[in-house]
Amino acid sequence: LFQEEVGRTMETLSAQSQEVLKLKIQHGLKENEIACILNLKSGTVKTRLYRARKQLKRCLTPTG
Repeated sequence: LFQEEVGRTMETLSAQSQEVLKLKIQHGLKENEIACILNLKSGTVKTRLYRARKQLKRCLTPTG
């Protein structure tokens, strides 16, 4: 159930955010490997991962 909710929430992220998260989480790649695949700087990948995780957390955390 939680995985379904995460999947639905991931669909609300930008294509760029989805791409780096999938490579990191589903494929287990390191930031430098993702940077090489996407032809990006390592810092850009780290920033995108940080922002995507932050957005996922915000969407999945219940507001009480």
